[in-house]
Formats: sequence, C-alpha cells, structure tokens
Amino acid sequence: MIQGFRNNYVHIILAHLITTALIILGFLFLIIPGIILACRLAFVSYLVMDKGLEPVAAIEKSWEMTRGHGLRIFGMGLAAVPLFCAGLLFFIVGAVVAVMWVKAAFASLYYAIDARQQWENDPYIVRE
Repeated sequence: MIQGFRNNYVHIILAHLITTALIILGFLFLIIPGIILACRLAFVSYLVMDKGLEPVAAIEKSWEMTRGHGLRIFGMGLAAVPLFCAGLLFFIVGAVVAVMWVKAAFASLYYAIDARQQWENDPYIVRE
C-alpha cells in the first residue's frame, strides 16, 4: 500500500491541486458549477492510485466515469454532511470515523462503476 503511494506521490499531489483549483473556480461561478465539478471529479484520486493515470488523464477519465452518476454522487455527498456533524458530537473521534466511512463509500462506488464499465467493454461476454 505504501509502495503504491510512493510511486505515484507527485501525480497524487498534482491531481489533488488541479482538482481543487477547478472546483474552487467552479464555486466562484455561482456555486452550482462548483458542485457539478466536485461530483464529476470525485474519482480523480482513485484513478491516479488504482490505474496509475497522469493527473489530466485521471480528470478526463473521472469525467467520463461519472457521466450518469452525478445525482448519486451528490446524494452521497449530502448524506456525508449530517454524518460528519454527528461525528463531531462525539469529541472529534466520531468525525474521523465518519470521514473514513464516507471515503470507503466513495471508494466502493468507484469500484462498482469501474467494474460495470469493464464488464460492458469486455468483448468476450455475450449479451442478449
């Protein structure tokens, strides 16, 4: 696990900086574009680590992967807010658990969407 981070360290930092800059830029344009960008770029860090993509390629792939899943990602983000607030009530320790839970949920969604896209693009599967 640490080796994968060590190999992709620069790409992870660059991808995070570019993604954050795009989302902040989107929020400057009346909040809604920022929300859309945040939802569509939710998988950038997973793509850099899992697929070893360059930051710009990961942004493009995340944009492609999240097409049609924006409301689901937005709903998960909305559900994360009260979960995090409830975690704060438990002396910050609960917030750490809440963040881990939310990150695990987003990782699970990434895995499900990636597996579905791989299945749809597999030429050896006969579909009727």
